[in-house]
Amino acid sequence: MSTVGRIFLVLNLVLTFILCGFVAAYLYAGMSYRQAYEAVMTTANTDVTQAQQERDTFKAQAESSEGENKALRQQVQDLAKRADDAVRAYVTERSSMETLAAKMGDFSGRLDGWDGIYRDLQAKTGELNKELEGLKVAQAQAAEDQRLARNREVAAAASLIRSENQLQALMDQNSQLLGKMDEKDATIAVYTQLYGGLGEGIAPPNLVGRVTSVAADGKILTVELSGLVNGDPKAGWQLALYNEREFKGFVAISHVQGGGVVTCRLVWPAQGASAPTSGDRVASYSL
Repeated sequence: MSTVGRIFLVLNLVLTFILCGFVAAYLYAGMSYRQAYEAVMTTANTDVTQAQQERDTFKAQAESSEGENKALRQQVQDLAKRADDAVRAYVTERSSMETLAAKMGDFSGRLDGWDGIYRDLQAKTGELNKELEGLKVAQAQAAEDQRLARNREVAAAASLIRSENQLQALMDQNSQLLGKMDEKDATIAVYTQLYGGLGEGIAPPNLVGRVTSVAADGKILTVELSGLVNGDPKAGWQLALYNEREFKGFVAISHVQGGGVVTCRLVWPAQGASAPTSGDRVASYSL
């Protein structure tokens, strides 16, 4: 339970104890005054009854004895005075009880006011409890949103790391390709220095092909060409031989079979390169 919930729980308990204390005080005061009132009434009734009995007795004795009449009259007067005193005490006590009853009525009105206040506090406490439940729900939703946002951040970070790794791999691959291109350019430059210009042996641009078979000696290749623009290929055209891993040298067309199929001869193998195999690629070049 949250701190706000504990505060409202303690407030409810305190208000309940206060209400119980007022009710208990009200009941105790009412019973005390009622007991006092009943005791006074009992005593007064007893005194009046006793005085009347004694008065009757003395009257009978006075009638039977004239000599004792005066004393009896005095006793009767005394008894009458005692009866009057008892009646006055009764009236006074009754007035006090009426005053007490008025005070009890006022106290009851105040108690009703406190009860209204208590009910209002209960209603406000209920409203606050509802608001607290709403805040708890909102807090749980905010925590869930925060968790989802954190997961998205983690996923985005992981995706960024993967993208950076892929970019680095592409940059490394590009560097390797640039290195291979530099090697090919250097090889072509060496070939030109060794054998001079290619002249009529230079194939037209954009001419590519694929090695379909290689003779046993590894120097005669059958190639399917593509990218021809005008006419058929010509004997003497020279093409670069390579695959995706290395540059293998140069081949020259020795025989045109037709339909884009030619026979080539390996004229300059690259130093340290592997032998030609089916699937190797050929392409035209320019100096």
